Amino acid sequence: MQTFKFHTYIHLFNIFLILLPSSMYILIKRFFKQDNLDVILLIFTVFAVYNFIKYLRSYYIAGDKSLVKKELLNKKEISWEEVEYINVLPSSRGSNYVISVYGNSKEILISYWINNYHELIRIIVKENMQNSTNKPCIDPLIFEIINN
Repeated sequence: MQTFKFHTYIHLFNIFLILLPSSMYILIKRFFKQDNLDVILLIFTVFAVYNFIKYLRSYYIAGDKSLVKKELLNKKEISWEEVEYINVLPSSRGSNYVISVYGNSKEILISYWINNYHELIRIIVKENMQNSTNKPCIDPLIFEIINN
């Protein structure tokens, strides 16, 4: 069983997103004396703090029997026997891809912001090729991603 977490620079970016509305709040209060923006900036700060905690507590577990994505408020689990499709989805960055593991009406998206992203993909493909009674449909692009 291996655990895969998000890169640390994602957490640093989320800290920046927390500091941005806080610093805007200080600047607006000090220079513009606007009271009606307090609620809006407070909402943005709350969302930024939630996002930071969510990514800090999110991780993937590739076990012997299943793939699990644990987040702050929910948990998704797909056993290797349930996997039907492993797809490559395009991302906003041309060279990076998001991997979709679909099975039993559940979908787990694997972001390229994960530590050891290629290793996680290798484990998913290997486990599905070995352990599945029904062979899932695997996108051919996944094999190119693994070999690069």
